[in-house]
Amino acid sequence: MAKESDGPYVYAAFQRAGIHGPTSLDTGTNYGGCVDPRYDNAVIPEYSDVFDGGIVNQDVCTAQGLGAYVNRTSSQSIPAYAANTGVHCSGSSASSCLAKFHKNSGLPVWAIPKPDIFDFETTEDGIVVVGTTYDSPPSFDSVQIAAGVATLEGYGVMWQSKVDLNGNGIYVQPLISERSYGGGTGLTQDPNGNLFMTLYTTSPTTKLGPGAPGGWTLDLMTGVCGEEDAICEGEQRNLVTKLGDEMTPSCIASCGEDIEVTADNCFIDGVCYANGDSAIAIGLGCMVCNSGVSQTEWSEGPTIGTTACLIYNKCFADGTLLEVRVGRFEAVYSECQACIPSTNKYDWSIKEEYDLVSVSAVPPEDCSFKPTAIPTDAPTMAPVSPSTNFPTKNQVLAPTDKPIVSEEVGLSKASESSNDDDSLSNGAIAAIVFGCLVGFGVFAFFMAKRATGNNIEYQTNQ
Repeated sequence: MAKESDGPYVYAAFQRAGIHGPTSLDTGTNYGGCVDPRYDNAVIPEYSDVFDGGIVNQDVCTAQGLGAYVNRTSSQSIPAYAANTGVHCSGSSASSCLAKFHKNSGLPVWAIPKPDIFDFETTEDGIVVVGTTYDSPPSFDSVQIAAGVATLEGYGVMWQSKVDLNGNGIYVQPLISERSYGGGTGLTQDPNGNLFMTLYTTSPTTKLGPGAPGGWTLDLMTGVCGEEDAICEGEQRNLVTKLGDEMTPSCIASCGEDIEVTADNCFIDGVCYANGDSAIAIGLGCMVCNSGVSQTEWSEGPTIGTTACLIYNKCFADGTLLEVRVGRFEAVYSECQACIPSTNKYDWSIKEEYDLVSVSAVPPEDCSFKPTAIPTDAPTMAPVSPSTNFPTKNQVLAPTDKPIVSEEVGLSKASESSNDDDSLSNGAIAAIVFGCLVGFGVFAFFMAKRATGNNIEYQTNQ
């Protein structure tokens, strides 16, 4: 971008520049210049202060008392690396790079890292940049802003920031599409210098700015999102918002090197919150502003350990199953790993009726049902020795008189030799018992009257 009001400079944004390491901007087309006969016909490069940032041609060379003009394709032209400015897009600290160059020579002046830049506009005292990032939460130098849905990747967080003409940061402001996806940020400027930002959101509620008085919440009151919903998505709506004057958020007492936050308030990731406010807008309903614990970080809320779990810095309601992404838009769910606050409020618990097979297995292969009973082998009967003990009662004795046998009957005499003990048979009976285990599309136009000091003047929605 290069406007007349930008003077001798031009600005550019690069995506993914330096993502694999520092990328020098001392590359590209060679520099032209003027031959200086006073120094063995050495070439004075066109970016030299001698030319004061202006266009260099033969007329300029002659006016400076120099020799022939050397164009950029000449064998005498100066390689880009010879400028040795040291300006570069830094390593993997950010996805984009905003840079300033001399308009006529192309000499780099400075470059700064930024999250994903979608658009920017120059003003008389700086550059306003807008973007959407999916690397949650995004950072700007030492400042971190609120993410779209907790720390879930894939849910874009929209932002607008400003740097001065030397690349120093002035402010950064999140635009939070509550518990949903947002993006498509763009920026334009009218002839009067007014800035208009475009974006879209899939949430009925969008927080614009850092809280009163520097911003407000657009609530379409569609009623499609409940307090317990972790994600809150609906129809995509396009918005246009006008950027207002810069001002200090109401919860900031002073903006020196150490920010002072007013009592009973928190200033977290660039947004003001009152004591007791939850982080539901960014999908962290179990976290709250507790100024007695911290005024710059979220604190654990009373639901953690009772109706919610805080697992890997994300809030989950009681009974929520572990979700594992297997693609950009697809996910599978565990059958046994769930948020059970009474068991473990900081990690996944195993449901009582399951066994965990492997933590690294992709659900549902990570668990199996517990058997309903422990299997046992059929019982085997131990050998039983016959009992030889006499009964406890007195024995019944055989008659002492010799029996009278009539020979006429024809009985065998052998009966006379019969064993007297045959009248009683002694033994034991063993008994064994076995047990068996058994849209329609909607169109709406929203106009909000500008409140005194608000950062946003009006809003349209389609």
